[in-house]
Amino acid sequence: MPTKSDHQREGARTPSRPRAAGRRRSRVNLADLPCVISMDRAAEILGMSRSAAYRAAQRGELPTFWMNGKRKVPTAPLLRMLGR
Repeated sequence: MPTKSDHQREGARTPSRPRAAGRRRSRVNLADLPCVISMDRAAEILGMSRSAAYRAAQRGELPTFWMNGKRKVPTAPLLRMLGR
């Protein structure tokens, strides 16, 4: 029968998802967002990595368009995705 590790015995909780080193999620006031945001900002709002946001855009799950050679995310559809 497997025994509990020291970590489990002490009752410590494990995080549901590890965060990348050096990245902190900040509180975002969604009402103050401009009408178009960067992919990095959209990823932060959605709680995903930058590469995961680009993959979601490639699959058509995250609406994007090109502006001045950069991929941008319109805020209105993003807010609808979040149920706001």
